[in-house]
Amino acid sequence: FRMEMLSFVPNQVVYRFDAPLDTADTLISYEDIRKLVSQFPIALMFVDISGFTALNENFAKLGKDGIEEVTRHTSQYFTAMIEIIDHFGGDVLKFAGDALMVCFGDERDHDQDVHDLVATATKCSLEIQERVGLYEAQGVQLTLHIAVATGDLFALHLGGIDNKWEYFPAGQIFNQIHDPLDSAASGEVCASEEVWEYIKDISVGEKRADGVYYIESIEYDHATIPTINFETLSDTMRNIARTYIGDSILKKIDVGQSNWIAELRKITVVFINLHGLSFQQGNGNEVDRFQLDKILRGAQKICKRIDGYIRQFLVDDKGCVLILMFGIKKNSSSDCARGVYASQHMKSLLENLNLSCEIGITSGLAFCGLVGSSRRKEYAAVGDIVNLSARLMGKCKSLGVDLLMDKPTAEKAEKRYKIRYVDNIAVKGKSDTIEVFTVECMNLNSRPLRSSYKGTVKHPLIGRDSEVNILMQHMESLQVSSISILLTGSPGIGKSRLSEELVEIGATLNEPVLVLTASGDPIAKDTAYLPFRYIFRDLFIDDSLTDTQNKDRIIKTINDMEEPDKTRCLQALPMIKSILDLGIEGKMVTASTTEIFFVLGKLVSIACHNTNLIMVLDDAQWFDQATWSLIYYLIDNIESGLMIVTLVRNDLRPTYPVFEKLRTHPKFFRVGLSPLNDHHIIEIAKNVWVAEDVHEEITNLLVKASSGIPLFSKEIANTWINSGILSVSDGEVNLHKPLHEVEIPESLEELLVSTIDTLSLSQQMVLKIGSVIGKRFQVNILNAIYPEEAKSYTNIENDLAHLCNIGILQETKENYSYIFRSELFQEVAYTRLLSQQRKVLHCAIAVRYEQKTTKEGLVKFYSVLTYHYVKGEHDRREEYQRKLAAIIRWRKVYRVLTAISKWRSYSNDNKIMDEYL
Repeated sequence: FRMEMLSFVPNQVVYRFDAPLDTADTLISYEDIRKLVSQFPIALMFVDISGFTALNENFAKLGKDGIEEVTRHTSQYFTAMIEIIDHFGGDVLKFAGDALMVCFGDERDHDQDVHDLVATATKCSLEIQERVGLYEAQGVQLTLHIAVATGDLFALHLGGIDNKWEYFPAGQIFNQIHDPLDSAASGEVCASEEVWEYIKDISVGEKRADGVYYIESIEYDHATIPTINFETLSDTMRNIARTYIGDSILKKIDVGQSNWIAELRKITVVFINLHGLSFQQGNGNEVDRFQLDKILRGAQKICKRIDGYIRQFLVDDKGCVLILMFGIKKNSSSDCARGVYASQHMKSLLENLNLSCEIGITSGLAFCGLVGSSRRKEYAAVGDIVNLSARLMGKCKSLGVDLLMDKPTAEKAEKRYKIRYVDNIAVKGKSDTIEVFTVECMNLNSRPLRSSYKGTVKHPLIGRDSEVNILMQHMESLQVSSISILLTGSPGIGKSRLSEELVEIGATLNEPVLVLTASGDPIAKDTAYLPFRYIFRDLFIDDSLTDTQNKDRIIKTINDMEEPDKTRCLQALPMIKSILDLGIEGKMVTASTTEIFFVLGKLVSIACHNTNLIMVLDDAQWFDQATWSLIYYLIDNIESGLMIVTLVRNDLRPTYPVFEKLRTHPKFFRVGLSPLNDHHIIEIAKNVWVAEDVHEEITNLLVKASSGIPLFSKEIANTWINSGILSVSDGEVNLHKPLHEVEIPESLEELLVSTIDTLSLSQQMVLKIGSVIGKRFQVNILNAIYPEEAKSYTNIENDLAHLCNIGILQETKENYSYIFRSELFQEVAYTRLLSQQRKVLHCAIAVRYEQKTTKEGLVKFYSVLTYHYVKGEHDRREEYQRKLAAIIRWRKVYRVLTAISKWRSYSNDNKIMDEYL
């Protein structure tokens, strides 16, 4: 367990904190030690894999399995290299994509013999080339080009938000490594002039035109560089190592799931290349640690706010790069927008530090897990989108922009940001050109593009007549009393669609109705009054007027009030600046919530005198407490003319006391939306297809896949048409693909993945293992194959009970077994496992059946055994396939013989039968 933790950090971290401290260091804390800049001499080896792009492109054709294969080959290659590096006493500082950054040196000893370090690094480089310089992966050859440099390393420990740190090696030595690495061809080792000066008497090499030295051989018995005995390290060191590891990885390690960290996930990747930082050598203080610390702390704060993950912050031969990832902790439809949001704020932070940057953003499927060996590894994302993000970052300058994103990112981010098409470009590793986009305006003060709902609904609302009638009745009574309505339901149930219908309902009423909309946002879930900022701007600001004219209108409205309300509102007007900025300044020590609510309540009350006002507040599960408090105040204090409709997901109901207080208010009503019946689900699809005649086999599949959720029905209908599975001709739907080949729409899968992400790690594991067993699974089999290392951290019985309570599983009455309520959940849980993980589990299930069943009784499980051994690609799969085929043939013969026997008993003419036989 100690080794598990320490394998995530370089040896230099261990040297820093586990070595005996001198007198000066003992006077300060470990956190203070992190803030020191260590400067010591090293030899730096950079091992870069060539052919990685071709490997990605070749395996991309295999889809999900291809991504796994790329990762498997990469880790195998890294493992072989790390074994050699360990033998020579090297220290892997960073995994830089498809490269290794290796240090030879020890920060505890500033008087090391640099000659020995450089010679050892060079010897190690040549050994790597000789032993593993060529690696073949199913037709793709991977080769290495290696560079060696020497100089002082500046070792920094940055960050500290929530006690999370990043080891950051820096210094001009990274500038020195650039030319040798660029000069080295596949299979070569090249070194800088500084390195050659140390080894020229013991090496064979030549100087090239670019000033770089090609190293052919070296005569040197490498010095024994002290290594670490991990068994003797203290638990304190293990706990320190934890602070360099991401929480999402730690959680799995802590519950015994370190072998199950890897997943295929849809993520958004952000590469940020920073310019303007100084890494000059000198007195040890010229590496601007304070700037670097501000950058990383800023990134940590942003990622903490919007559930991002800092993959890496490093300096390499290409410069200083920060890599962020979204969707690691939990998949969300807003991951792309989060990536853009983080990019905006990081760009603003860098500009304040007089730095510039280029940013690449991509989204898609990637392997998210551990790369490297048991001795040294890192959590990383591997896949085509990761490489593409780096490529787009590098293309920014030539296209005259500071941010580029791919089409999948742009399509989802445009819901919140103004996206502009840039060009069709060629990038390395892509046979076709790709469309790239940028953000039109990177103004942090501007909100994501949105507007109040206008116009008519494209598709009619289906299956919600009773809910529409309830809303209409409440709207008709607004002249008598204000009201708060809470619309609740599961994701995709139609809450937003029903709220849109309020516009249509309002048009049918005698009284004028103004409908304004806003929504919460997980990106800004801690921002006070966020939806009301949009509502009040739409209500009180006329874009055709100047700021001064708008301010004068508000002041005139207040001046028309009676005393003492008039004076109180005028005095409080500067306090509402954070919600509605009118450019009014005033002397104000504290913005009193009471006074803010009072002036806003009066302004809204006046607006309700002229028209019935309906505020539709979507995604209210993301509202802060202040927003709920203002909702309560408005409903409680405005007698009539106001309806506030809040939309909340069932699984994310607010827990604030004021929300519970609102629910008991006499003006509060709840409208819960249930799944639609089969008829309505089919009607939604027919409306999308503009069809009257749909085959029963299609509607059955649609109903089965939709689970009564209208959004699912609509999205499935659209997907089937757009993908060519169906076509519509003269109002009739035609199927162009066998039903068993029809795939679940991606948008539905994303939603189910998000649901699974909200479960505890042990509950996720129960679902994953259960999905491999089958739609119906027995608990004894689940217990038998559940990973032993994780059993002590979970209560399977409690997890099963919870999964039943939330409607994913259902307990059956037979054999203490459970069943997935929806095959969709089983499929999504199954695909969350890597191919290799599934194979291991399938084989374990088959072995369990064999162990617990007599030889005679095993016959009835031949089909089960065949299925699991085939899925597990086990050597015994052909044996059971033959046995199962024999059983099937015998059953056919048995049925024929039984039929013949019955025929003989009823027929007197056995001669005809004998002739037939």
